[in-house]
Order: sequence, then C-alpha cells, then structure tokens
Amino acid sequence: IMPILRAHLRELAGSGTHRSHGGMIRVTPVKLRELGHTANVGLLESVRSWGMRMSNVLDGCSASASSYSHVVSAPPPPGSTGEPTDLDEAGLLRAASAAVGSAWDEHLPAVFRAFVNNSERRFSLNESLTALLCCSRGTVIERASALFDVYSFLQMKHQIPHSTHVSRIVTAILEKAKGDTASASSVVSKFPGEGDRVALRLRVLGCVHGEQDCLVGEAFIPSLLPYSALAVTVEEPRSLTIWGFRDQLPAGIQVAEARPSIGVLRMAIEWRPIFTAGQMRLRLFDLQLFPAFVESPELVNPRITVMTLGVGGKEEQIHRLKQVAAATEGTAKAQEYVGFAKTMWQDGSGALRYHQGRSGHGWDPELQRWKWDELSGEQYSTASQRFAAWVVGKEVEPNCISLQACRLLTQGILARSLHCVTNRQAALIADQTFGRACCVPGVLGAFLVRGDGTALSSKSAAQLRSEDEDWSSSCVDVRQQLLLAHEEMASLNPS
Repeated sequence: IMPILRAHLRELAGSGTHRSHGGMIRVTPVKLRELGHTANVGLLESVRSWGMRMSNVLDGCSASASSYSHVVSAPPPPGSTGEPTDLDEAGLLRAASAAVGSAWDEHLPAVFRAFVNNSERRFSLNESLTALLCCSRGTVIERASALFDVYSFLQMKHQIPHSTHVSRIVTAILEKAKGDTASASSVVSKFPGEGDRVALRLRVLGCVHGEQDCLVGEAFIPSLLPYSALAVTVEEPRSLTIWGFRDQLPAGIQVAEARPSIGVLRMAIEWRPIFTAGQMRLRLFDLQLFPAFVESPELVNPRITVMTLGVGGKEEQIHRLKQVAAATEGTAKAQEYVGFAKTMWQDGSGALRYHQGRSGHGWDPELQRWKWDELSGEQYSTASQRFAAWVVGKEVEPNCISLQACRLLTQGILARSLHCVTNRQAALIADQTFGRACCVPGVLGAFLVRGDGTALSSKSAAQLRSEDEDWSSSCVDVRQQLLLAHEEMASLNPS
C-alpha cells in the first residue's frame, strides 16, 4: 500500500503553489531546557537523574508547559517538496480514497484530528505519514526506506564516502523492494526490429555516391534511464553502432544483414529527469565510417539529426536550449532543434575546407574520423523537454536526504518512543548517526577571561588549571550557560 499512498501524497504535496511547511516538531518544555546537562555518569544514575528532573518539571509548571504535545511547524528540509499548507479533512479523504479506496474512510477523521495543529489551524501531512510508517508492520529496513522517501530528493552522484558502509544484505533488500534501475540497456548491440521502439534515433546524413544530404545510416538509444546524471559519469563517451543500408554498400560487398554495421560514433549522454520531462545533454566527439562499407569516408562530411517519439507516439525533433549562430549551423531550422551540423564547408569548386580558428573540428586524416569541437558538439535540450513515459524508462528514485530532514525524523521517533531528550540532543544524535563522519562537534570548554586576555591567549584550559590553583579568579567557566543558550536556540529554531 505504501508506494501507492506515497505516490498520491507526493502529487498532493506538489499541487500547492505555496509550500512553506515540511512537517511538525515538538518544542522542548522551558523548565526542561533550564535544567541543563549532568555529568557523565552511568545508565542507572542517568535514569534516576531524568526521573527527578521530570518530577521537578511536573511539580513546578503546568501541564501545557511541560507537555510534548506543543508542536510548531518546521520549514521544508532542503530538497524536499514540502507539504500542502492548507489541507482540510475533505482533501485528505479524497487523496486517501484515490490511493487505497474506501477502506480507511472510517479511520481518517480520527487521524486528521490527531495531527491537526490547533494553534496554527493546519494539518501536517508529513507528520501523519511519518507516524503511520513508524507504526506499520514492515521490517526496520522497509520502514527506514519509506521514511527516507518522505523527504528524499534527487542529487548528482558523487564520490564522498560515508564512514558507515552499506552491508550487502541492506543493498539486496533495497534492490528487491525498489528494483535495480541499472539493468536497462544503454546501447543497441543489434539492429532493432521494425516494431521495436527506441528513445533516440540519430540519423547520419552526408555525401554518398555523389549525392548530397543522403541518409548514410542510423544509431539508436533504447532508453534514457541508464544515462541519468545520477548514475553515470557525464564525460564518459559511449560507442554507438551506425547501421547502414545494404543497397548503399560499395560494389562487390555482400552481407547477409539488411542493416549492416558501417561505423561507430562516440557520444556522451546526460539525462536529468523530472518524472517524464527533464533536460538532456549530448556531447558528440567523433564519427568513424568503415571504408569497407562506405565509399570515401573523407568526402561524406556528415551531419546528424536527433529524433525521438513524443508523448503521442509521433516522431519529433527535440528543442534546443542554447541557440547557435546561423553562420555555424547553416539554417535557421537547425538552430531550433538538437542536431549536429557539418564540420566542413564547400568552396566553389566543391572541395571541403576547414573552419578557421577551430581545432579538432572536421576530418582527422590520422584517426580517419570526423570530429566535432565543443562549440558544435555539445548541445542541451530545453529544461522541460517532455518524452513518452517508456522513453525515459522507470522513474529514477530519489537518492539523497538532508541532515535537517534526518533531525526532524529523529526527533519525532525519539518523542514517540518516550525518550526524554531535548531538541538539541535529538539533533546531535541524528548528526552522529547519519552524518558522513559519524561525529558531531562539542564544546569542551568555555571561559570568560578578565582583562584583554593577552596573558592567557597562548594557554589552554588544562594549563590554566595546572598552573594556578585559584584560576577561577581570572577565568569564569561559562560552559553551562553556553549549553543552556544552545538548548534555547535549538528549541526556537527547530530546523
């Protein structure tokens, strides 16, 4: 049920234009914040100390001041979609009915009343979803994965390691639950059949047998999913097979295939998905035509068009983001769509000439390849280019969550488990657990020094205590006050 429910709730969260809330957080009671910290003692003494503190709190303040039921709205953690600002009971019923039917209709009014913030008069969608996930029957890994999806977002893949390595068991469970997105094919090893659909069709046109702008061959990309910027190295080129036509082969060449392999083009592809839309980046490096199958490859002077299937299943060109000068591309139509123009120009006698001042652009006689420089070889589609759903393949799963979101989830889980911790302590626990270094900064000592402090600037706290028995006359230990101020800041700024 949870994947279906999350999908509908994500659409509900993205439907609002104003999303200034990301969940709810409990405010640490004032009396509990003022108690401060204790010395590092054993577990039994810690439990006894907290029990005495809570009894003092309950005796010295009202129930409303000491209760954890006082909650405030927290801003959306970085990268998350947030939640609807104004979600009424009818809207929640519609969303849940669309996701799981009418089975929850009799329980949802009670859920709505339980998670309505009466002071702000709003319902927290993320808070209620977090509570449902914590109380579900799934395993710890399944619940942690579902909680991750509440605040997760897409981010570029990086090489920053985490001190806690992911075990093989956890990886296997996640791959089984969500599916392995790396299994989709990135290149075509054989010519696709007539009924097979491909994401991109690269048509190579050039001079063949004296005919200008003749279709030389085609290269195919079955899906954009393996080229997601979240899963591949962008600058790594892929070799794509160019499939020619048997009736265009030189005389005396016989092949059994109707579409023989006549060359290879090297291209780097990057896909930044936003559901079925997104931005595509193509970087064409070079193109090689085999002399045995293409007559005089050095005279072809190829250009390449890029075609895809639109939402309606009709073949169409891809709109280009950055316009290229007409002098470079030749025609106004070529500027509007993604495509790679000819690399050399023809003089009056028909001879091919190189463009001045552009190295690595045109025919390379040593490598026997046609090359494109970065100016013409790198092109972007528009940021919201839409494709058919099967073109982009399976939706790329979010892969990142911010530390602010981890703090929010940790505080909610500890409060529901009745652990007596403050917001500052919950944030430190979250940072130590989910931070890449698995450690947090701490204040070892804080002093106020009398005078200008020049005489004590080169001495540490340990040196001061060892040298001067009455060191408190020149220094005042303010670590307790600093921690109390930190507690206050953590409570006033819950994010």
